[in-house]
Amino acid sequence: MKKKIYNSLLILSCMLFISVAYDTNAQDPYFVEMIQPNEAGIEVVIGSEYLISWTDNLSKAVHIKLSTDGGSTFPIVLAYNVEGSTWLWNTANTPGLTESTTCRILVKSVVDGSVRDYSENDFSLVTELDPSIRVLQPNETGIQWVLGDTRLISWTDNLSGKVGLELVDYSGASPSFSTIATNVEGSNYSWDIPLGLTAHEDYKIKIYSMDNTSVQDKSDNTFELSETGDGNIEVLQPDGDEIWDKGSNHLISWTDNLAGNVGIELVDYSSGSASFSTIATNVEGSTYEWEITDAYDEGDEYKIKIYAMADPSIQNKSDDYFEISQESNGFIQVLQPNDGEQWLRGTTKLISWTDNLSGKVGIELNDVTAGTFTNIATDIEGSTYSWDIPAGHAAHDNYKIKIYSMDDPANINDKSDNPFSILETMPGSITVLQPNVTGIKWAQGEEHLISWTDNLSGKVGIELNDVNAGTYTTIATDVEGSTYSWVIPDDQTAHDNYKIKIYSMDDPANINDKSDHNFEITGLPAGSFITVIQPNGGDVWEIGSTHLISWTDNLSGNVGIELVDYSQTPTSFTTIATNVTGNYSWTITSGTYDVGDEYKIKIYAMDDPTLQDKSDDYFELIPEMMLSVHPNPVNQSMTVGLEGLDASTYEVALYNQYNIAVETSRVNTAANKELIISTANLPNGIYFLMVKSGNDVITEKVVVQH
Repeated sequence: MKKKIYNSLLILSCMLFISVAYDTNAQDPYFVEMIQPNEAGIEVVIGSEYLISWTDNLSKAVHIKLSTDGGSTFPIVLAYNVEGSTWLWNTANTPGLTESTTCRILVKSVVDGSVRDYSENDFSLVTELDPSIRVLQPNETGIQWVLGDTRLISWTDNLSGKVGLELVDYSGASPSFSTIATNVEGSNYSWDIPLGLTAHEDYKIKIYSMDNTSVQDKSDNTFELSETGDGNIEVLQPDGDEIWDKGSNHLISWTDNLAGNVGIELVDYSSGSASFSTIATNVEGSTYEWEITDAYDEGDEYKIKIYAMADPSIQNKSDDYFEISQESNGFIQVLQPNDGEQWLRGTTKLISWTDNLSGKVGIELNDVTAGTFTNIATDIEGSTYSWDIPAGHAAHDNYKIKIYSMDDPANINDKSDNPFSILETMPGSITVLQPNVTGIKWAQGEEHLISWTDNLSGKVGIELNDVNAGTYTTIATDVEGSTYSWVIPDDQTAHDNYKIKIYSMDDPANINDKSDHNFEITGLPAGSFITVIQPNGGDVWEIGSTHLISWTDNLSGNVGIELVDYSQTPTSFTTIATNVTGNYSWTITSGTYDVGDEYKIKIYAMDDPTLQDKSDDYFELIPEMMLSVHPNPVNQSMTVGLEGLDASTYEVALYNQYNIAVETSRVNTAANKELIISTANLPNGIYFLMVKSGNDVITEKVVVQH
C-alpha cells in the first residue's frame, strides 16, 4: 500500500457548489466518518501538532473546520481542499486560538456540503497539559495472561519524569499492591510474570508518576492470570450475510489465544448435513487471504470453521451463513432526488443512482399522491440522467423517482427514500458565501470577489453593511450571476465590523442574506509594494505535491509568478502563472520541474513587471517520495518500506485513535531501507503511521487485527 506525501494546504478560494451530490462512478452514496478527534477527554495543546483523521469514499477533496461552541457552528476554517484521509493540524498556524473545552472538528465534502461528519464528543484546547497517565494494556475485558509468560504493559503519559508499575490484586476484601518496577522510562514495559503469583481473574495494572504519585491510572477492567491458557478461537469474518463472488479474494479473520497454528475449513450446510472442505492448514497469525476459485459451488448456506492444529476440538465457526455467488446480486440505489429536493417545472435536473448491473435501466416518476407511475426514460446506460421536467406535471410535494433494471424490472429496482417536490415557482433564496467566515481582512483600494448562491430568475443588489454605524451603502445593483468583483474605495472607513448583504432586485424585503460573520476593512499602505510570504527560504517541497504560494501587495492589478533557478548559469526563470489574483495553489507536476535546492519564487505586477519581489532565501524541490506498509491489516508485526524516501533521518511514530504515540523510533534512510515494527501487543483497531522529516510528513492508515 502506498501513499504520496501531501503537506498541509490552506487555500483561500471561493467555495465551489456543484448540483451533482454524488460521484456517478461511486458504488455507494458518499459518506464521511470522523475518527479523531472523536473520543471524549482529548486535549490539544495550542502550538502543537495534531493528526486529524477520518474515513470516506469520496473521489474529491474535503474542507476541515473548527467549532469552539460544541458543534453549533464551525466558523474557523483550518484547511480547504484536503486530499486523503488524514491532515496534520499545526495549531500554531491557526490564529486566535484560545483555551476552550467545547471544541469539535468538521470534515465535509467540497462537492456536497451535506456529506459531512464531525467529532462525536468535545475536545479541549489548552495552553499546557495537566500531568496524566493512561493505561493502554492490559485494559480491555477478557484478557488472559499465563504465569511464566512475558507480556507487554503499555501506557501513554505526558510526564517529563519516570513512572512506577504495580500489580493490583482485587480478590481480597481490599486491594493489595505489589511492585512490578520503578523508575521506568518510555511508554511500555516487558513484564516477566512470576510463576509464584496466585492464578485468578481479579488483577489490574497501576501506573504512577515517580515525581508525584497522585498522578496515576489503573486498568479500566480486570484481567486474568492463569496457570495455563484456555484455548479460544472466535471467527470475525465472514460472520453472516456476506456475499463473496467467485474469482475474488477475501480476508478470513479471527482472534485466538493459541500458541500454535490453525486450520481453516469451508462448511456447506446446503445438503441438510454439514460437509467440510479444507481451505488451508498450519496458518499463522489471525488472517488469511482466500482466493475463491471456480472449484467452489454457488450457495448461500456456507460458514467458515477455524480450528487449532494441535487440538481440533478447539474451534469456532461463523455465527451465520454467508453466500458464494457467481456474480454480485443486482442492486440499484437512487441517490438524487432522495432528500426532499424542490425542483421547478420546466427546468432540467439530474437524476442519479448507483448500481452493479451490466445492462441498462429505466426511470419512472412515481406520483405518490395519485398512486401512478409515469415513464421518464428507458434503456439508459451509466448512472445519471438529465431530466427536462415537463411544464404540465401537477405541482405538489409527494413525488418519488423509481429506477429499475431493464432485464429484471420486477426484482431489481429502487425508489427515492423521501418524497421530493415539483413546484410552479421556486421560493426565492440567497446565501452569502464570501466574505462569510471569521478573520477576513480586506484593504482599502484592493479588489475582492463577493460570492453567493441563489435560485432566482432575476438579478440581485449588493450592499455594504457598516454594523458600527448601522448603515447600508450600495455596492452594485442589477447584478447577474453569483459573483461580483468589488474594488474597495480608498476612503472607506477602516474598522472590523462590516458585513455584505445580497438581496433580490424583485423582492428585496423578503429575499436577502447577510454575511454570517463580520469582516475587516484595513487602511491602504503607503506606496505600491509586493512581499513574498511563502516560500521564503528553507522550505522543502516535494515534486508531485501541491503548495500555497502567498504574498501581500496593495496593487489594483494582477500579478505573475515565476520559479527562479539560481543553480543555472545564467539564472533561469520559468513561468508558473500569470494574471493571478490573491494566493496561488501550485501543483508541482512531475516531469516539469527538476530537483534542486537553489530555487526562489518571484512575484511581479502584470502592469509594471519592475515592481516585484522574490523569496528572501532559497527553497528546495525534492523527489516524489513513496512509503510502503505491509502487511495491512497487520497481526504480529509490519514492515515499513523506506526505499522511496531520500537519504535523511526520519521520525517514525505509530499513533492510536486517541492521537497517542504507541510506538516511536528514528531511522536514517541512508543506511536502512526498511523498518520492522512490532504490533503483537497492541489492541485491535485503527492506527496511523507517521513518518516525518523537517516539513515533510507521510501518513498511512494501519489496521491492527489479531
